[in-house]
Amino acid sequence: MNGFMERGFWIFMSAFRIIVWGILGALLFFVFSTWQEILWGNRFSMAFLDVGQGDAILIKSPQGHQILIDGGPDTSIFSKLSSQIPFWNKTIDLVIATHSDKDHAEGIIELFPRYQINNILWSDSKENSGFAVMLRHAIEKEQEQGTAIFIAKDSQTIRWSSDPDAYGEIIWPSKEAKNTYGSSNELSLVLKFTYGEVSTLFTADIPQLVEYELVEKKSEVISASILKVGHHGAKTSNTEAFIAKVSPKVAIIQVGKENRYGHPHQEVLDRFAAWGVSVLRTDVNGDIVVTSTKTSFAVETQY
Repeated sequence: MNGFMERGFWIFMSAFRIIVWGILGALLFFVFSTWQEILWGNRFSMAFLDVGQGDAILIKSPQGHQILIDGGPDTSIFSKLSSQIPFWNKTIDLVIATHSDKDHAEGIIELFPRYQINNILWSDSKENSGFAVMLRHAIEKEQEQGTAIFIAKDSQTIRWSSDPDAYGEIIWPSKEAKNTYGSSNELSLVLKFTYGEVSTLFTADIPQLVEYELVEKKSEVISASILKVGHHGAKTSNTEAFIAKVSPKVAIIQVGKENRYGHPHQEVLDRFAAWGVSVLRTDVNGDIVVTSTKTSFAVETQY
């Protein structure tokens, strides 16, 4: 993808109301834009939202683009998005569905009727479970309404500006993997977003088998400053070899309080501790917001 599809709209009013609202709108836009530039500058942000036992990450580029990676397990995504973006802003430039598990994608389906989605990127693993079919139908409906749909491909690049230091890339699944692996977790999208010297690796729900493949075949591209921990900190993911190769400074776990799966597993927490990696988790810290320039990053938590 070389960029996001742009859209506009018109609101028709009486001549007087057009003039009045036009002046007010121009003033508000000027004030908002000026303060946004002063306060925001050339910073890149990622909000790891506390949606319970599930994943949802809102990315905002310095140019104002909004990218949502997964949407969590339910309608809690609405309140979480409202806490991060102005109430009048109902446009998501790109929605990325990493795979067809309900705890990652139910919120995406709920989002479609209420938000303008300009682009959708997903793997379309052809899985035939009930929820996977529901997700596919929802995406097809969005396509019928004009949303651009992209099927993820290995090594595909995502760009939202002409800045060569700002981009995303798809690392997994490979074309061969789609013929070898069958489960939605195994075919989860693995993405890396880079802004200058700061990078973040998003691993969705990949299991150990995929981690081993990435260490063996993609070792040169998986290192990152920040790691979104795989499968909510399950012990069937997050191997020591993978953690060593990624070598993150911070690991972020999106997980529900007192969940029935026992996530994150203590063994996984011990592995990160052994490698000196700082761990943050949404069940303890709430929403976790990472803000970065091209040379450094800062982390702010809700609790």
